[in-house]
Amino acid sequence: MHCYLRKEEEKKIIKYLIFHFRKFVKLASAPRSNLKCRQTGALMVAWQEEDLKRFPQIVEKSKKNGVTDIIQLTKEELMQREPSLSQKALGALFVPGMRSISDRL
Repeated sequence: MHCYLRKEEEKKIIKYLIFHFRKFVKLASAPRSNLKCRQTGALMVAWQEEDLKRFPQIVEKSKKNGVTDIIQLTKEELMQREPSLSQKALGALFVPGMRSISDRL
């Protein structure tokens, strides 16, 4: 799924995700937490040149907001990581430290 957002919408969503991700990490890391977390990583794929051009700004903002493990992938690196992905993908941002809650650990 891919959606197109205006810059203001994108800013709000990024702030929301960062805020809640930090809360989630604190909660999941608590000594008595019963949450089972799996480090899955996350990809933000660029499907248009405009998306790709905004990646450096997103990386910079992410690092300022504490997401320091964000990496920009070239098309070739993305295809190595996700070979089933459409060849129309131009590149991606990868956050290896992203986690998800799982009951199947």
